[in-house]
Amino acid sequence: MVTRRRVLAAGALLAPGAGILLAGCGRTSSPGEGAPVSRTDVGTQVQGDIEVLNSVLDLEHTAVAAYVRGGSSRRTAAVLEQEREHVARLERAVRDLGGRPAAARPPADYDFPPLAAAAAALAYAERLELTVVAAYLDALPKLAKPELRALAAELVAQDAAHLAVVRGGLGRPQAPDAFVVGEKAA
Repeated sequence: MVTRRRVLAAGALLAPGAGILLAGCGRTSSPGEGAPVSRTDVGTQVQGDIEVLNSVLDLEHTAVAAYVRGGSSRRTAAVLEQEREHVARLERAVRDLGGRPAAARPPADYDFPPLAAAAAALAYAERLELTVVAAYLDALPKLAKPELRALAAELVAQDAAHLAVVRGGLGRPQAPDAFVVGEKAA
């Protein structure tokens, strides 16, 4: 479930160095403290990383298809290009692990609502970007390799920025609430 807390957490990733900090988080690469890692454990971890990356890759394919279907505006053209870069980077990461990247589905297989009007396309893009951000936040602790967590952190930060762009296009606040709250200076 996508909550305001998750969206705000994704926005917090925009801080410089967040990817580096998150790269050290998550599960360890060994099954127990100080225990040697067997080939079976490594194979299971690699397969798990491939599955996690392919799940977010499928969402990125959906985002590309949605932005293409919704039509390109000056605002969404840059977002579409970044989404295509996300697809390429995730595909490369899956291949580097020895896996087969999730393929884009045929256009007819995507269940998009009518996106003829710009506002409808942006409203759908907002829901989709929220889903993508939530998926990355869910994926981060599941990835075994620190460099994959760093990649996921970088991509979620960019998708959180896409969400802000889309909300701006809808005429809504790009960050619904302040990230820092406190008392006003006297």
